[in-house]
Amino acid sequence: MTFGDYPKFAFQCVIDWDVSKRTSYLFGHSCFWVAGEIVGDFSDSNILALTVSNLEDFANREAGRAPQSLHGRSSTEVLCRVMAGYYNFLTPAMDSETTEFLAEASAHSRQWRDCIMLNGWGENFDHADAMVLVNEADIQRLIWGKWDHTRPQFAEAVREITLPAGTVERTLRLFVDWYAVAEETRQPRFGQGDDGGFNLPAEIRLPN
Repeated sequence: MTFGDYPKFAFQCVIDWDVSKRTSYLFGHSCFWVAGEIVGDFSDSNILALTVSNLEDFANREAGRAPQSLHGRSSTEVLCRVMAGYYNFLTPAMDSETTEFLAEASAHSRQWRDCIMLNGWGENFDHADAMVLVNEADIQRLIWGKWDHTRPQFAEAVREITLPAGTVERTLRLFVDWYAVAEETRQPRFGQGDDGGFNLPAEIRLPN
C-alpha cells in the first residue's frame, strides 16, 4: 500500500504475512518515495510497530518545525544545522558564529529534534540519508542527503523538495491509521502484492 502523492512524496508499506503469522508482531517492508527517489531499503523487513511509533511521534511534533534561524538558508546549511545542532557538534565551518550556534543548539534542542525525520530508526532506514523537515509560512521544505556526525559541517548529495503545508503529516497519519486497522484485524489482505508485495502498488491514497 502506498500513502501520499507518488512520486512527489509518499510512504510505501507492505506487511510480510509469512513472518508475521509466526510471531506476535507485524513485520513488513517500508520506504519513502521523495521526488521519484526511494529512501530506505525496501528489501529489509522490520517490526512495523517501531516504524509506526516513530512516524506518529514525528507527525505530532509539527508545531516545533519552524525555527526562525533556518528560514532562508540553503538546503545544505539547513541539513547540517539541524543534524549538528541536535547532536551538539561544534564545527570549524561555524567558527565565526560559535557563540550563536551553541546558544541555538541549547535553546532549540527540541526544535532540532522535531525537524529530524530520519536519523537511523528501523532496519530499513539504518543507512538511509538524513532527512529533515522545516516549515516556512504555507510550505514545507523536505531536505535529505548524506550526513555523518564525524564531519558534521559537511553534507553530500543534498536534495530538496517543497510541499504544501501539512502534506508530510497527513501522509504519515494515513499510514498510521491503516496500520491500526491491520493490527486489529491481522488479516492477510493488507498490502499484499501480486508477487509478495515488492512491486509498487497501483493504489495511491492522496491526503485531503
